[in-house]
Amino acid sequence: MIKNKLVIIIWIGLIITAAITIKAKINFEGILIPGINGGYYPLQVRILLEKGHLGFVDLPLVFWLEAIFSNLIAFITKTDINSSIIYASKILDTFIPPLAAIPVALISKEIFSFSKWKPIYLCLPSAFSVLSFSPLILTSDFQKNALGIVWLFCLIYSLIKFQECLKRKYLVLAIVYLILCGLTHFGCFSIALFFTVTNIVAYCFFNYKTKSVIKYLSIILLLVTLGFSLLFVLDKTRAFRMILFPVTFFKEPIILSILIKKAKVPPTDLFNLVFTNLFLFLTIFLLYKKSKLIPRQIKPFIFTTILFSLFLAFPLMGKEWAGRLLLMAFVPTTILIGLVISLVNKLTIKRLLTGLIVLVIFLSVIFVLNIPHQPAISVEAFNELKKLKDQVEISDKTLIVARHGLEWWTAWALDVKVVQDKALIKEDWKKYDRVLFLEQLKGKSAFGPQGSKISLFPEPKIPRNAELIFINNYYRLYEAEEPKDFIYFSE
Repeated sequence: MIKNKLVIIIWIGLIITAAITIKAKINFEGILIPGINGGYYPLQVRILLEKGHLGFVDLPLVFWLEAIFSNLIAFITKTDINSSIIYASKILDTFIPPLAAIPVALISKEIFSFSKWKPIYLCLPSAFSVLSFSPLILTSDFQKNALGIVWLFCLIYSLIKFQECLKRKYLVLAIVYLILCGLTHFGCFSIALFFTVTNIVAYCFFNYKTKSVIKYLSIILLLVTLGFSLLFVLDKTRAFRMILFPVTFFKEPIILSILIKKAKVPPTDLFNLVFTNLFLFLTIFLLYKKSKLIPRQIKPFIFTTILFSLFLAFPLMGKEWAGRLLLMAFVPTTILIGLVISLVNKLTIKRLLTGLIVLVIFLSVIFVLNIPHQPAISVEAFNELKKLKDQVEISDKTLIVARHGLEWWTAWALDVKVVQDKALIKEDWKKYDRVLFLEQLKGKSAFGPQGSKISLFPEPKIPRNAELIFINNYYRLYEAEEPKDFIYFSE
């Protein structure tokens, strides 16, 4: 047993090291942070350090951590604060998400407790949780999501331990991790709340006692109320999106978009849709055959994970939601991998499944390392952007309209307020002395989300009354009076 523990620790250490190495290569490939939203994180952190609050409404935990760490880097290395912020963002995003392998190993240990296993089998889910397509893609401009996944796995482990031994400390830990999800990422929090509520309901069903049902239903009501209240205080827009979720979930089903409309779907989404449903089918089939082998105390957890998988990879979910949920479908798939391997007795099939998971991990690493990891603008374009401040009068009463992705680096380089054209309102011309429209001509990122080559985010629509006030090889800058019709920007 001691030898097994040591082997597992070594394997988990190697898995975490591999994930850190890959993420480091992505994050430190260039000066800027890769991804369309790469500039968003340092911008939010700098505003937080300067003004004590975020510049854009969002869940704050990632920015709090990066602000603390950037101050620490600046103090120790005497680096300027802007460089320290970018280093802090890259370092935390490189080192923290791979730690998800630890709670996954603990979850796997609980799953494998009722079957014979070798260390390699227990470590497979951990490897999948940090080295498959989705977790590797959740790098750079997915920092909130990546951190939220760590809390989500910790929450799942706390719930399974609580239902196994009914110790209060695990319930407290589950509530803490749920709150951390709520402070980190809207999607992870929504999924964490769904998992927690479903798991408690399943526990009541499998362990029916009137007092227990009343007690746990009260906990559900409390969690939902507190969770929604927290989200409403931090971000009202996302709170209302959660309310409207049942209405929008089935709009333009993803499977019909693929089969009938021949819609282009990112390869990772397609993989998650197929792979998650494959392991979901295998799990249900094996449970039907071998349900008696599973201890009663983890049945609620398994039932919840099955529903969890079905929810995140449901073929009839809307295309818009599919882009968000399929990226996180690897979370229940990670658990199902451990469950399926633990239920299979034939060594040949066990080895085939192990080979399949190893192949997926290998292909994931090759895929992620070979797609471009570009920032929203090139370094040359960023350097030209910084020069604008010396060539055009820009103050705190200036608003610059820029395309998505460019707006973050514009605000970062010029220390100016920014907005996308679709978000412009009449009051902007009253609030600001100058409203400028920035059009990029050169140095754009050629790739869209998840490495698929797609049409670039459009440049802002320039009002008809706009006056060209600056031009060079990279940018045109216009100044515009208040337009008569704002529908022009949303056409």
